[in-house]
Amino acid sequence: MSVGFLKSAEQAVAQQAAGEQFWLESIKDKAAADFFAAGLPSRRVERWKYTELKSIAQQTFDFSGAAGSVEIDEIDALLQRECTALLVLIDGEFDALHSRREDLPMGLRVLTLSEALKLIPEQIEPYLAQRFAAPEDAMASLNAALLRGGFVITLDADLGVCPTIEVLHLTSNRSTPMAINTRGIVLAKAGTRARVLEHFGHIGGGNLLNAVTQIDLGANAELQYLRLQDLCERGRLIARVQARVDTDAQLRVGMLDLGGELSRLDTRVELRGDRASVEINGLTAIKGRTHSDHQLEISHAARDTVSMQNFRALVDGRARAVFAGKVIVQVGADGADAKQSTRNLLLSAHAEVNAKPELEIHADEVKCTHGATVGQLNEGAMFYLRSRGISEVQAREMLLRAFVTELLATFDGAALVEPLAARFERRFF
Repeated sequence: MSVGFLKSAEQAVAQQAAGEQFWLESIKDKAAADFFAAGLPSRRVERWKYTELKSIAQQTFDFSGAAGSVEIDEIDALLQRECTALLVLIDGEFDALHSRREDLPMGLRVLTLSEALKLIPEQIEPYLAQRFAAPEDAMASLNAALLRGGFVITLDADLGVCPTIEVLHLTSNRSTPMAINTRGIVLAKAGTRARVLEHFGHIGGGNLLNAVTQIDLGANAELQYLRLQDLCERGRLIARVQARVDTDAQLRVGMLDLGGELSRLDTRVELRGDRASVEINGLTAIKGRTHSDHQLEISHAARDTVSMQNFRALVDGRARAVFAGKVIVQVGADGADAKQSTRNLLLSAHAEVNAKPELEIHADEVKCTHGATVGQLNEGAMFYLRSRGISEVQAREMLLRAFVTELLATFDGAALVEPLAARFERRFF
């Protein structure tokens, strides 16, 4: 008999084994209270207006079952070959067989969450202790209440190279769907540089991965964070990225979303130091009955900060894409420069896009712009290609590739861009 999501979560909280560090038990208890006070988000909550969780609410989930296994060939097909370190997590648990962490450069640590709790608890406690008490943040509270695993990456001042670290998330196929809560923490100290690829692969059908990633950049640090969602047809992912960017630090984010039954990513960035900057480029390419929801909020909290958002979506079949981007310029954040753009193509009569750009400005002497377009393939361009003897199918594919390639070109590193473009080809054509 199905007992539903909330009852499953209540049972999981009650059955959590004692024996963890006192401060961590306290964090989990407070987070559980926050989650049950809010309940599962509904469409009455503004940030969840376009994402319905009824199907999840009615299901029974296993929150604490033993990790399963994934076929080796499937894992190998997903990996990037040129990375300094690789961490593979299956059902939230560390997979030592496929992970690679040998000969890391001095100043780089790539740890599982359980390792970090033993080795550097004082560094990660402030991040695990962050409260998510607002009703719209209930899934992040659940993440803290029922943490299953995750990763911690630290970049210290001694690091003289720019490493590439990949984290691959997978879940196994099982009779009772799992709900897995993972936490990722990336700490880049002053002056460090790195590239992090977080990859959510073919998540086992029916499972739910609830993932929170926290990023903290010290002064003058530079980080490129690439996020790939390449879920199976019934894969479900609810995620949060929380970033803080200090003085003169630069965060570049690339997002590629290729589908799944449900994917929702809530990205919050605080530019808290003078001249801090963030650039976010995102591509959603979905079809069938896929639902993809991107929520962004960038807060300019210091002087002369810069943000740029550039999102594109290709939506076919009965798929639905959501983009809600908000820029807040706080009091005293003079000199802020914010640009936001979303361009969306509807490729069928039943496809749907909801685009909502917002600006909230509380300072003077700022430059802020935003724009949103929703349309179909350019008829003039189609006619031109057809008049040159190109078939309708080929002309359509050429225009879609051009639309995608221009966005992917903003991602640094050909070694990463080429496999991303290949994944788009396999999944969309």
